[in-house]
Amino acid sequence: FVALLEQGDPRSVIMLERFFDLEAHYQLPRWRYVALSRRATLATLQGRFEEATRWIAEASALGERLGEADRHGVRCDQTWELARLQGDDDTTAALLAGYRGDPHIIVLEVGDAYERGDLARAEQLRATFDELAAQWPRWAATVWLTLQVQLAVATADRERCERLRSEVAPLADQWAVLGGGVLTRGPMVLWRAALDAGLDEWDEAIAGFVAATASAEALHARPWVVQ
Repeated sequence: FVALLEQGDPRSVIMLERFFDLEAHYQLPRWRYVALSRRATLATLQGRFEEATRWIAEASALGERLGEADRHGVRCDQTWELARLQGDDDTTAALLAGYRGDPHIIVLEVGDAYERGDLARAEQLRATFDELAAQWPRWAATVWLTLQVQLAVATADRERCERLRSEVAPLADQWAVLGGGVLTRGPMVLWRAALDAGLDEWDEAIAGFVAATASAEALHARPWVVQ
């Protein structure tokens, strides 16, 4: 499922639904946790936000009962992305308050500052963000890149846009996926197109946005079609 999703392959959804069927048949508790949390991933990806909210809550509750090691991180990441797509600033603020002191909260802080248009705050956090990004494992690399692209384009930092475009270009046929399919941040060709637009490369940007739309439509990923 994750490998296919990273390739933007619609078979990823079929593979995930097959896993849901297996989980329902065998009824193993940890499989149930993974199924619930990845149901949230799929519902968020496809814009079924009420379902996603329910799946996140159910996965979190089961994770607590099972002592699932990654339950807090998964809930935080999925809740953040769901709130971002819905423009739910109150939920984002509650997350930031709840995880204050965690060094990785910088990711949410940068994303929140960008979404609110507070570019001065985002710039203030950039050095710490970049330092942590350099240390972060590869399973989060594409998600970090998308945040860096947003900030570079928003601040019209041409030098940074040029550098990021060289990093994003080899990944343009992939999707940004966090870890084992916890959340997605859209097709990487979308982020390359954003950089092209930021550099006034209009023909490349238009072609990229068209390709990104087609990739999102193939996964029925309505939020990313809109973006």
